[in-house]
Amino acid sequence: MAKSIMGTISAGMIGVALSVGVLASCSGPKSPFDGERISKLPGFVQLNFPVEGSQLRSDSIDLYVDYSTCVAEASSSPFYQAVQPAIVDAAPTFYSIKGNEIKKETNDKQQIFALLRTIKEVNNADLRTAVDNIVSGDRQAILLTDAEYFMKGVTGDNLNNPYLADQFRRWMSKGNDLYIYCEPYLESGKFNKFRYYMIFTDDRMADNFHDRFRRSLGSSASEYKMFHLSNKAGETLAFDEKYPIADDNLSLNTDSRMTPEKTGIDMQEYMTDWEKINRYMLSEAVNAMGNPVPGGLPLLRGIFVKENPAEAYRITGVDVKVYQLTPAYMQYLDSADAGGRLLPAQAFEEVRDLFTVNKKVFEETGEIMLMLDERMDGSTLLADGNPNLLKVDFVVTDAKETISSNEEMNRMFKWQSIQAANAGKMNTSLYESIRQALINESLNPKNQKNNVIYTVYLNTCNL
Repeated sequence: MAKSIMGTISAGMIGVALSVGVLASCSGPKSPFDGERISKLPGFVQLNFPVEGSQLRSDSIDLYVDYSTCVAEASSSPFYQAVQPAIVDAAPTFYSIKGNEIKKETNDKQQIFALLRTIKEVNNADLRTAVDNIVSGDRQAILLTDAEYFMKGVTGDNLNNPYLADQFRRWMSKGNDLYIYCEPYLESGKFNKFRYYMIFTDDRMADNFHDRFRRSLGSSASEYKMFHLSNKAGETLAFDEKYPIADDNLSLNTDSRMTPEKTGIDMQEYMTDWEKINRYMLSEAVNAMGNPVPGGLPLLRGIFVKENPAEAYRITGVDVKVYQLTPAYMQYLDSADAGGRLLPAQAFEEVRDLFTVNKKVFEETGEIMLMLDERMDGSTLLADGNPNLLKVDFVVTDAKETISSNEEMNRMFKWQSIQAANAGKMNTSLYESIRQALINESLNPKNQKNNVIYTVYLNTCNL
């Protein structure tokens, strides 16, 4: 479906280009900011839209080990053998969980290595308190456990008790990330269970512990699943290899193009004025056969939201918000030229009735296709002789949690109870902890203060 839609639109755009020729470029004072002036845009962006940093410390991590059979029997596991060096080399502070006693053991690498090889089972691990300690702190952490929270008395192995839901919610609400690696294993030669490696980290932190853990995985460690809990949605983006796919008639200036890899931002410069863009892309848009195109032709395309069963949320709705940067950017340039103090702008005017996202294409293919709004008449753009420097944010308007509907994934968080009183029943305590956290609307990516999944800066002509 994606290829057929892309092919149809591309063919239509080529047909139009052949029939009308290249649109005239704007020039003189109405032109976009020139090469020298626009080259300062990355500094302006860093000042006014700084990337949110992590609140976690980057100098150390904590290692919590559940003294249970699952860890005691891990030494023969190819997965465990692959990641154990990364765990030890991180020089974590080792905490043992022996029943209801959680004890700080050591942060010496050699002692940690020795301790991991001498785990002996102690029943009734207080996993809830261990995770509570992690989420209440400011350090990365990894928890090795079978997630079986057994308590003496009527609750037993907490069969359907979401005992970690509160902790997961608290961790995610801070913008942090939780990666849960699930390794199937046979305990004591008769119980089908899972060994969990819960990595509490923050993707905003460069070279975080999860990055190191993931790099340690080799081809021998293949029998596992991973699930990522986060209220951030950027992990689901993918780009067409030809991105940006912009119509040649927009006179895209490839010489001034900025990319996240080179400058930290995506900036594109169009040399065609807005009146011609409107006529070509919207009011007089036709396909290769010369027939009108309802809704117009795409201004920009090639960004995709991909479905990933390992991600906690699937983005099901995307919209666009646009902000006028020209006045603030001109002031920034004046201050920079005068050697003055560079201060962030107080606010940016939102530009309405300019762009929209083709919702039909997004629903069918996951592609974010930027279109002109049918109400676009130029009245919301600058017409004072200055360029229109625009910040185009693609934002999440709807997202759905994935764990409930993905049987292949959610069965990795359920196991058959080994408690005699619950013989034949499934223990869903970890699954429900995850699900109850994710269905909480406060964590949904659409409800986050920063729900932007991608930003493009457009350096364009005056109206």
